Amino acid sequence: MSFSIEAPAKINLCLHVVGRRRDNYHLISSLVIFLGIFDTISVSESKTLKLNIKGPFAKYLGPKKGNSVIKAALALRKFCKLKTGAEITLTKNLPISSGIGGGSTDCAATIKLLLKLWKIKIGNKELMKLGQSLGADVPVCLIGRPSFIGGIGEDIKTIESFPNIWILLVNPRKQIFTKKIFSNFKKKYSKKVPSSSKLFTLKKLISFLKRSDNDLTSLAVHYAPEIKKILNDLSLTEDCLLSRMSGSGATCFGIFSGKKNVIKAKKTLLKLNPNYWISYGQIVGNK
Repeated sequence: MSFSIEAPAKINLCLHVVGRRRDNYHLISSLVIFLGIFDTISVSESKTLKLNIKGPFAKYLGPKKGNSVIKAALALRKFCKLKTGAEITLTKNLPISSGIGGGSTDCAATIKLLLKLWKIKIGNKELMKLGQSLGADVPVCLIGRPSFIGGIGEDIKTIESFPNIWILLVNPRKQIFTKKIFSNFKKKYSKKVPSSSKLFTLKKLISFLKRSDNDLTSLAVHYAPEIKKILNDLSLTEDCLLSRMSGSGATCFGIFSGKKNVIKAKKTLLKLNPNYWISYGQIVGNK
């Protein structure tokens, strides 16, 4: 018996840092979506826990025992008091430490698959608690829908409907570590992003995003100066409605209303930066 699932890229369309807890974790306010650009996870029966890693970014991952996929499997097994094994295969298509939630979305996908393989049923509250123990972004990745998130990631408000936007992702193949960015955050805290579960139209979305920002961009530019040019290049492409950095970087994105122009923009950006990782996809989980 085997199962597989896609682990989609998580994009922060905006990200405000709004404060800090006593334990030094920063509080954020963000609008998150998921894209049809993904890693793939597959699981099959095994007496022990095994992890195979392949794909274009496999070589950049650290030791298997520290991988988020194995951590998720061990945490679920402990949570459910099991000794069951599984053979897990991660096909790593998304760049590492790139601001698009690869580790978190892999973690969430692994939990979903193992619940199915091991025939486990746990309540939503318990599932979110387990996810939060594995990482701040894991709970929203378990939900997999456009959402406003707050706190350190535990406050989640899903959005009823979202426009079918296309997004172009550009990464200069530079890793930026989230902890390093937040530990150096000295800027004035921003206001919370106004959240609503009501319907978004494309026009309202772009208007909303233009009134928000990503507070981590200037810090990320310090570690990857290429970000500045990428954002400018994206903004100059035809039909690009908005360009911004996702998460703590270095991946930047451009929002497009249609597939034709996002493909055209990809070709333009590849000519300018042939060695960059550039991919496009449409929003998923929006219905």
